[in-house]
Amino acid sequence: GHSDCLKVWSRNYYAIINRYESSIAAQFFGHTHYDEFEVFYDHHDISRPINIAYVGPSVSPYYDLNPGYRIYYIDGDHDKTTRAVMDHESWTMNLREANLYGYPIWFKLYTARQAFGMEALRPQDWDELVEKMTNEPQLFELFYKYYYKASPVRPGCDIECKKRILCDLRSGRSHDRKNLCQSIESRIDTSATLSWREWFYNTITVS
Repeated sequence: GHSDCLKVWSRNYYAIINRYESSIAAQFFGHTHYDEFEVFYDHHDISRPINIAYVGPSVSPYYDLNPGYRIYYIDGDHDKTTRAVMDHESWTMNLREANLYGYPIWFKLYTARQAFGMEALRPQDWDELVEKMTNEPQLFELFYKYYYKASPVRPGCDIECKKRILCDLRSGRSHDRKNLCQSIESRIDTSATLSWREWFYNTITVS
């Protein structure tokens, strides 16, 4: 759903995912370098998540990142297999330490279900995670850490940054952020306003 994806191509691809939602277990991508995902929604009811695009982290450290890769656990060969993604884990290495010692030390950064407290990795579970991150700053900070593969030089993330990232997670279709992100952006703005008011009143009270 990135803006550099042609609108007509993205719209047609989105339509394919909608049409074959019962056949497509998940989608697997890279390219962005970050550790993230995108939720796809019903064309006619954008409140209903229908599919998930997994965007795996890059081994390339560009830009301000640690190298990383992801391992997926898929429902395997048996009579009633769904081929669904049961869980995934991301591995990384500390680039500073690798340069210091002259060799990489890879370690498991997190496992999705355990880290985010998810019951499963269905589209609705990822949609619920986005909703939770909208309202729970600590959960978003955890995701943001993993998004940058625990890079020690990752930049801070202000309100606009948070809105952009959470919107990206909902925007499987490019050039359509208004429809997909309006409610999230509104809630983040409201939460930020309330937090500022609380700080202001607390400051007055202390004074």
